[in-house]
Amino acid sequence: MGIDDHLTPGEQILAQAGDHYATDKRLIRYKKWLLREEWDDLAYAHITSISLVNESRKGLVTFGIVLLFLGIVGVICSIFFPEVGILRPGSIGGIAAGVVSILAGVFFRLAYCEFRAPGVSGAVEERLRLKKVRSDDAKTLVAIVREHLYQ
Repeated sequence: MGIDDHLTPGEQILAQAGDHYATDKRLIRYKKWLLREEWDDLAYAHITSISLVNESRKGLVTFGIVLLFLGIVGVICSIFFPEVGILRPGSIGGIAAGVVSILAGVFFRLAYCEFRAPGVSGAVEERLRLKKVRSDDAKTLVAIVREHLYQ
């Protein structure tokens, strides 16, 4: 089966961005693997808003803070225990890796487009998020969805 098998008679795909399809009737997320397929759809009449979410990578920032903290503790320990020569280089490496992780988490942000509708569960809402797609494809798909929201 493919996406075409899930379209209603006469329904046409107008744009695609990753796993998301904008048809002349609804927004569809369709993903096929070797042994299964996932399918969610949302009629344009039910979409109440479209949001662009741009957030830092909290996990990477948290990991960086932990590395930075451990690196600082290692430097302090190396001051009090100079006979353990490995502490200082490892600690400085931990500090550097922590700073890099924090900066990467802050500056390489996660961005996605979210389609909201009443009665849609959080799990379905998350699956319908438009993420990890080419910017031009996302703009085209969102423009078509917006165009159909106001018809």
